[in-house]
Amino acid sequence: MKFEELYKPFDVIIDSVRAWVATIMNPSKMCRSILDETPDTADAVTRALKIWFAGALVTILFAQGAIYRFYNIDPFSLEFYSSIAAILLIGSFLLVLPVYCAFFILRLSISFRDTFITFLVLTAVFFPLIALASTPILVVILEFLRIIKTHAIDLSTWDNFFTQIGVAFMKTVESNKTTWTIWSHSQSLTSSIPAFLFAIQVSIIFNFLSERYQIERIRVFDAGTFGLVMGGSLIGIVLVSYLFTLYTFMVK
Repeated sequence: MKFEELYKPFDVIIDSVRAWVATIMNPSKMCRSILDETPDTADAVTRALKIWFAGALVTILFAQGAIYRFYNIDPFSLEFYSSIAAILLIGSFLLVLPVYCAFFILRLSISFRDTFITFLVLTAVFFPLIALASTPILVVILEFLRIIKTHAIDLSTWDNFFTQIGVAFMKTVESNKTTWTIWSHSQSLTSSIPAFLFAIQVSIIFNFLSERYQIERIRVFDAGTFGLVMGGSLIGIVLVSYLFTLYTFMVK
């Protein structure tokens, strides 16, 4: 191996972060650049994935890194980052697929390539924002997982499984009442923000596709919304995988 080859992974990361920053400055311009200047589908997807992974990197290491560390999860672990990134990528694909199917069913001539790449690029922009807004929810999720991991929860029967968790959770809340009061109010105040940001994200995506293909905006939005509703059930699979991954990497 040549000495220069040792720096290639770092060069890729730096280039990806630079592209991600450029995307934040002008997401539509970056989408057009990838779609118009990269005729080869594989190369176009690769460019979009670099931006997407940079967004995921910023999200996991910085937007949520402190919370992960508090619950004994190392966000700098390559295995953890790879696992979470893979789950999020699968989630993105499962989100795009029904949207494209809805476009196809309603006879909108929008290619899967353009839909997928646009979703990847715009998702990379909104990743950190949605993650920050979801912090109170993440804390509650991690606390439940910590209780299951550290307390003697009987997993053999489902009859009193949630009762055991509830009792253990209430003991935790009582022992840290002030802290949990703050987090509870924070969750109440911010619970709708992630959904609001996601709505903005998909609106920008649908608007971009509408302009690119010269299709009435209302038709694209109707079809896209229909696709998102169809794919809602698939996200449950991603959520379970995400929770299992957090549980696995959480150190007692």
